[in-house]
Amino acid sequence: MLFRPPGTGKSTLAHAIASGLGWPFLELFPARLAGERGGADATAVGVVDEMLKAIVRFRSQDGRPLVCATNNLTTLDPAFLRHGRFDYVLPIGPPDHTARTALWERDMLNPLHATPRT
Repeated sequence: MLFRPPGTGKSTLAHAIASGLGWPFLELFPARLAGERGGADATAVGVVDEMLKAIVRFRSQDGRPLVCATNNLTTLDPAFLRHGRFDYVLPIGPPDHTARTALWERDMLNPLHATPRT
């Protein structure tokens, strides 16, 4: 589980991991799946329950990394962070000067090497 404020590269890192393995990248937004209804209505609870079941099924198969990202851990249902769901909970900071320079050179100065977002 990767976490930190928006713009720190969490989704980009997850996408890079999937691309590097040749696997699809799937980006889910539970609030959008639940119809962005306020509060813990039945639809939102159902979406969370189904996602938790999917995590357990996914993790039961060897050789499949599961990388998730959130802007704020405190907004997650505590069940997501229970023991066994994720091996690591990692804070992701913004790129430093060296990393920003490398990203700029790779993606802006040589756009043929840029990784397209899906």
